[in-house]
Amino acid sequence: MPPSAPPASVSPYYATEAPLDKRVSSDLRLAAAYCQLHALTAGQQKLCWKRVKEALVQSGAVSSYPETPYAYQAGDELVTRYGFRKVNISNPYEAPIGSILVYKDNGEVGGRGHAEMRTLHGFVSDYFSRDYCKFRLTGVYIK
Repeated sequence: MPPSAPPASVSPYYATEAPLDKRVSSDLRLAAAYCQLHALTAGQQKLCWKRVKEALVQSGAVSSYPETPYAYQAGDELVTRYGFRKVNISNPYEAPIGSILVYKDNGEVGGRGHAEMRTLHGFVSDYFSRDYCKFRLTGVYIK
């Protein structure tokens, strides 16, 4: 039986495979896999940046645990301390496997933002989703 089409309310990019970009380090692709493995046993816990940081350290993509407390601060720290670079991608579905996507809350007071990694079939942090976060994307980062 063929799989059913995604609901009409879902983006036309839904369930498409992410591109593999040779500029993205293998450590980042490993970090995304690590993050996804742990997300499958957890569920949304509002610990997105913490889970991404853990995956980056475990995979060897960064040499030390990032210090920024909030997800919306992740991009600046990744660039200044760990040699990441921001790539010119505005559509999260076009982000390559292993890239880190950083979002800013939609004007909410005390918002911490959101960080997630791109996987082959979706996005992962402290949970897995085939659809990206609906906050405002502020950057896509690779190393």
